[in-house]
Amino acid sequence: MMRIPFETMCAQFERVLESRNMNESDAALCARLIAETSLEGVYTMGRIALLLWLRVLMRRESTYMPMPKKVIRSGLLNDGTENAV
Repeated sequence: MMRIPFETMCAQFERVLESRNMNESDAALCARLIAETSLEGVYTMGRIALLLWLRVLMRRESTYMPMPKKVIRSGLLNDGTENAV
């Protein structure tokens, strides 16, 4: 089995994510998390999951949303800065 340095994996994953219009900071974080899970042997959440997600994006079955949007507020998730509904 070929050994690939951790930093090389991170750099390649980051490059691929940025090519799919992900911003630099999000791509760096995702790339690190994907590389760490692959390193730990959690392939369902590592590089294999990245490949599957990229296939879905290429078929246009999903879109990448850079930032989540708040749809509703809940008292359980209220951060204390506003009144929960």
